[in-house]
Amino acid sequence: MYELGIRHAARPSGTLAMTARAEALPFAVHSLRCLRYELDQTNVVPRREARRFRGALADELRAMQERGPLVDSPVFQLVPEWRAVAPLDAAADLPGQLRRTAFAQAHRAV
Repeated sequence: MYELGIRHAARPSGTLAMTARAEALPFAVHSLRCLRYELDQTNVVPRREARRFRGALADELRAMQERGPLVDSPVFQLVPEWRAVAPLDAAADLPGQLRRTAFAQAHRAV
């Protein structure tokens, strides 16, 4: 769930969670839209299920594209002043990026 939290903090929309079908999802994420797939007894996705899931995934991605961006991040829904973080360049300096972001946030609040 850590990755989902990072995604929700970084981007307001476009999140599509996927998981193996579970009896129950953790409370913090049980209400989120989630595509689920089945595993067999050996913890493998059977071919038939992979085909079904591939179709469901394609349908969901098409629907997301057609309806446009909807804010699906609880962070952006609950904290209106929260801003998306610009993606880091692979060669970027992380401490420098963090300093620039903190500086921008400090001056925006003033």
